[in-house]
Amino acid sequence: MEGGGYECVVSAVCAQIAAVTTQLRLEITESSHAFRAPPVESQRLLLAFDKARHAAVGRGRDGDEPHILLTLLQPFLDTISCEDMSGVATQRALCAVSTLLSSTSLWGDEAPQAIGAVVNAAINCRFEVTDPAADEVVLLCIVQLLYACVASDAGEHLSDEVGAPK
Repeated sequence: MEGGGYECVVSAVCAQIAAVTTQLRLEITESSHAFRAPPVESQRLLLAFDKARHAAVGRGRDGDEPHILLTLLQPFLDTISCEDMSGVATQRALCAVSTLLSSTSLWGDEAPQAIGAVVNAAINCRFEVTDPAADEVVLLCIVQLLYACVASDAGEHLSDEVGAPK
């Protein structure tokens, strides 16, 4: 990857991680003020996002680290699939994955596995129901993410057959 492109990808990944982790931390703080236990998964997800950020920043300029795309996407996908997450945190994770899908420089040999993982997370999306209007926005984000999967360069790897990318 050329010099400027690498920094742009790292910047985009780190910005998306910051958006989701900020919401997770806000929800942890709000739950402590309301004398509720924070979502059990929040701390685990924060650690996973930290590992993903380190992977993005420490990634070699040649992009030779195996499974970098899945490493970067997995915390977002876990957030999307987590039942204990609020609609806002789920929405931020969905939007982050959509944004990262548009960065074609991330796609490589692992595109079939990554696109399958994104679609699987989107169709298995879970979130804490809070406000019908906000929940509709989350549903819209799910549809937009699935559309982005089909429309992206990696969308060519989708298949009707289980385990058989094109």
